[in-house]
Amino acid sequence: IVIQSTEYRNDQQRFSITWDSVRNHLKEGQTAIEFVPIYFNRDSVIYCALLLQFNSQYPLMVPLFKEKDVFPLCFPYVHGKYKPNYAYSWDMYGLELTKHIWGNIIPYIKPGDTIFFAPAGILHQVAIESLPYNTEYTMSDVFNIKRLSSTTEIVLKKPQSEFTTATIYGGIQYDLDIDNLLAESERYAQEDLLASRS
Repeated sequence: IVIQSTEYRNDQQRFSITWDSVRNHLKEGQTAIEFVPIYFNRDSVIYCALLLQFNSQYPLMVPLFKEKDVFPLCFPYVHGKYKPNYAYSWDMYGLELTKHIWGNIIPYIKPGDTIFFAPAGILHQVAIESLPYNTEYTMSDVFNIKRLSSTTEIVLKKPQSEFTTATIYGGIQYDLDIDNLLAESERYAQEDLLASRS
């Protein structure tokens, strides 16, 4: 099975990767961050970051925030229900989120560094790389930030694909109700039909 199945072999390789394997693949100016939620009970979740750099003797655990403090910034309570906050980068919540998520990490990194990070828990629902660094720049403006599913991907690097074209979508509204979604799909279906006839 191992010889014939590339996917199985890759999975087995992934399970054998240790933190020092990740460290050995880092260069100066690169940091690997694995976010970790620690569950004390149903209502108490504390997030930490495990930081690795090329010269780390061991992973550094950096305490970050309590989930209950960050949840209302990501999902404010509006008109009787929690609504996703897609504009947190530039509203009053943005700098507060940056303080909770990046505040204790920033002393270990410097502008221009490459940051590999693997989110966890609520951080899967936040574009933390787009949070404001200050009132003028985002974190991605200041650091070269790369989101990973796991920091083991640093060891299992795949060859980069060369893309020559792209499709860009804008103005996407993720929280439309079903009636509005159906009305929008009807409108586009009719536009496509008219375009194909002309």
